[in-house]
Amino acid sequence: MMRVIPRLVPSLLIVLFLSPALMLAQDDDHAHHARTADARALGRVSFSNSGNAAAQKPFLEGLALIHSFEYTEAVGAFKRAQKADANFALPYWMEALTNTQLVWGIDDTASAHAALNRLAPTPAERLARARTPAERAFGAAVEAFYSSGSEDSRAHAFADSLRHWTQRMPTDPEAHAFAALGIIWEALYLEGEAAAKLKTEAARHAQYVFDRNPLHPGAAHYIIHATDAPATARQGLRAALEYSRIAPDAEHALHMPSHIFLPLGMWNELASANERAWKASRAAAKRNHFESWASDWHSLNWLQYAYLQQGRWKAARALVDTARRLTSGMRGKVKPADDPDATLAMEQLAFRYGAETGDWSLFPSDSIAIDLNDATISQRARGMGSIALYHKGLYALKARHDSATVQSVIASLSKSRPQAAQILEGLLSAASKRSAQIEALEKLRPLARVDRYSSMTPPNCPNIDEALGAALVAGGRANDAIKVYGEALNDRPRRAASLLGLLRAQDAAGDKAGARATRTELKKMWAQADPEVRAKLMARAE
Repeated sequence: MMRVIPRLVPSLLIVLFLSPALMLAQDDDHAHHARTADARALGRVSFSNSGNAAAQKPFLEGLALIHSFEYTEAVGAFKRAQKADANFALPYWMEALTNTQLVWGIDDTASAHAALNRLAPTPAERLARARTPAERAFGAAVEAFYSSGSEDSRAHAFADSLRHWTQRMPTDPEAHAFAALGIIWEALYLEGEAAAKLKTEAARHAQYVFDRNPLHPGAAHYIIHATDAPATARQGLRAALEYSRIAPDAEHALHMPSHIFLPLGMWNELASANERAWKASRAAAKRNHFESWASDWHSLNWLQYAYLQQGRWKAARALVDTARRLTSGMRGKVKPADDPDATLAMEQLAFRYGAETGDWSLFPSDSIAIDLNDATISQRARGMGSIALYHKGLYALKARHDSATVQSVIASLSKSRPQAAQILEGLLSAASKRSAQIEALEKLRPLARVDRYSSMTPPNCPNIDEALGAALVAGGRANDAIKVYGEALNDRPRRAASLLGLLRAQDAAGDKAGARATRTELKKMWAQADPEVRAKLMARAE
């Protein structure tokens, strides 16, 4: 999931929408077909609408921004369009939609309804303000989403309404683009084959737009979201390679290709994408005089994981120091739940560094906690708070061998995150009963398996396959370990620790050809590695 822009903090990136000209045309129904002329900034979008000429540029700017999840800038653009034409309904519906960021665990319905009420007090009155079929179709979808009901039922209603729009207007690009987004939201509440089926449907809608307008930011963006899983990532590679070129002035477009590079094990590309996104984030923060912690921590987290896979441990460690320095002034000024990305950034980076290198010296002894019993916090804050608690338990187990703290964390997670609690309990059992370690780890494997059809992120928990493989090699079962490491690499291709484990198992099993191929892959992957790290890891493998 992506970082969240706090609702009361200005945008982290001022978009340079440098369109030299704005092309306007009219249909017989006087609907404008306005297009952004400069595809180098935010991409090229088009939406048949009834707004006056003065409203077109800010409206299209907002439309391009919302397709790249640059929500706060989009709000400003839509408000400028409203000011230019108060009777133009689309900017109000679009502004309402910026308050929901389901992929990031944010759904601010109160602010959404406030935006809608500025247009008119009831859904019927608002829909009466629509002056073209496309406007009415989009408005009906937004009204369906912000009706009463659970979040998942509202997401389904939104997606279904957008499907109907594509059926009534099968050649409308925005119908297909928003249908892709709505179906991706709908898939968030399902698992397994049901979710995979919806993501395939979403990709089909996005691909329809991409094939006809390869500069549409939403088309590339939604293809990536619909295919960012191990089983489907290669289908999204073209969109990933193009998206940052389509919308280089949208910060999220610089990061988003990472969601394809990660499941394909493309570490150089992953590092480059997030170096660009982080640099853009920091430049914007300085340019706009934001607080030091107002940065894209999501990109920094992915960047560190890329460095660790490349063997660039010094660079990965430096990012922990960067996060510590930039967030040092937050305590007492910002509640952890109000900006969990920044609050937990240093701790998250320190945990990953320790988990991947074995060096836990950076992990803070006074870890920050988010009150998971607080019903008012966002779903994102709740999720990140749970992960932070899980990390605390894993740190106590791996670095301090503190079973009492681990048991306390297990109890705290048992209701909110039962699977995480079970994994911790199993790891504690494996650590305390060395003779039964292999059996304990084998029982944990089903809980920790990667869902090949679910979105992949840098891992937040230990790799059970790697632990099991090491135990099997130590127990004289090298051939069994080779199979386990192979399955681990099928889930997470080119992961350094899995390749190292595989090399140890191949050497132990006398598989000279396999070991030679694995060494070659590691040397290729570590072309930029710290020399001492490369030597240390290869010595450890051998």
